[in-house]
Amino acid sequence: MNSMFGELLFTVAGTHMFGEWVRLLWISAFAESTKNTLLTHGQKYNHFCDSYKLVPFPVTLPQLEDYVAYLSVELHSPEAVSGNISGLKTLHKGSGFDTGVFDNPSVQLMLKGLKRVMQHGVQQARPVTPQLLKRISHCVDKNSEEQKLVFLALLLGFHLFLRRSNLALSSVKKMNKAKLVLRGDIRVGESLTLIHVKWTKTLQFQQRPLLLPLVETADKDICPATWLRHSLRLEGNPGMLLLSHCVGPDKIEQPLLASEIQKWFRQWLIRVGESPHVFSLHSLRHGGGPHGLSVMVCRRR
Repeated sequence: MNSMFGELLFTVAGTHMFGEWVRLLWISAFAESTKNTLLTHGQKYNHFCDSYKLVPFPVTLPQLEDYVAYLSVELHSPEAVSGNISGLKTLHKGSGFDTGVFDNPSVQLMLKGLKRVMQHGVQQARPVTPQLLKRISHCVDKNSEEQKLVFLALLLGFHLFLRRSNLALSSVKKMNKAKLVLRGDIRVGESLTLIHVKWTKTLQFQQRPLLLPLVETADKDICPATWLRHSLRLEGNPGMLLLSHCVGPDKIEQPLLASEIQKWFRQWLIRVGESPHVFSLHSLRHGGGPHGLSVMVCRRR
């Protein structure tokens, strides 16, 4: 467990009969990504307090108002400032302190004023379309295992609305096969392929199985089921990551990283004449949803 959480929740552990168990349950409520975000918020706040010789907890109203002003200079959007304040409120609550100061009208007015002063517009990534995927498919080197896996990842993200965390690892050190799709999670049929997804952002505790259908599409250039069959050998490796391949004479499993998907996606966008700056891996979900809805509407007519 991260030391920051241990230090911040010391008060909780010290004021309960089952303090350590209380602390563990409180911490376990958060996903790893949320813990990392809270740690970042805590470290930024600690740096602020160290710089101005302040006692971090409990937070006073003048201290919180100064911190909002400090963040408005350090960060680039009012949403980022509000996110940091919300994270600090969570850490404050976990330390056993009253959080009423965070709801003070003065603080809320400052956050509202930031929106007026900064006037920051959120720029959403452009959605990917089937036409764009088809153009990209002609750039894929069919003799490259890595490129075939990357394009398969793009198709799965588009057709199944999967997040980047479901498609690939951010780092080999953070490998958790319980969250990623394995080759043993694939059920291939004649006209339908099922993929068992064990974890999503909204399904973190394995409350129920999530079986996603991967149907055949008319255009084989962007058919995920076709690329799945041609890119992978699913038999004999049930515990192997879906988006990985074996390298070297010892056939060592080489997982596909999210950075590699992003790298090839950007290169292919440039090759087809698109700007890589207006697309991201979130573009797959942004485009897949409307496309899936349009297909359903067309079939019902």
